[in-house]
Amino acid sequence: MLAQVRSRGRSGPAMVWHNGLTGGFASFAGLVPDGRAAVVVLASRFRSVTGLGVRILRDLAG
Repeated sequence: MLAQVRSRGRSGPAMVWHNGLTGGFASFAGLVPDGRAAVVVLASRFRSVTGLGVRILRDLAG
């Protein structure tokens, strides 16, 4: 399993996440390592939910 790490910018927190598409379903699980926020997005269609998950995580981590 490969996790992605993305920073919100030089002053923003890092986000660790993993996503996937299989068998007509999509998933995203992400968190901010300092414990401020985490999110899981599941979808019953074969369409990426990564953008949605990252946006929600950014909003929660504020």
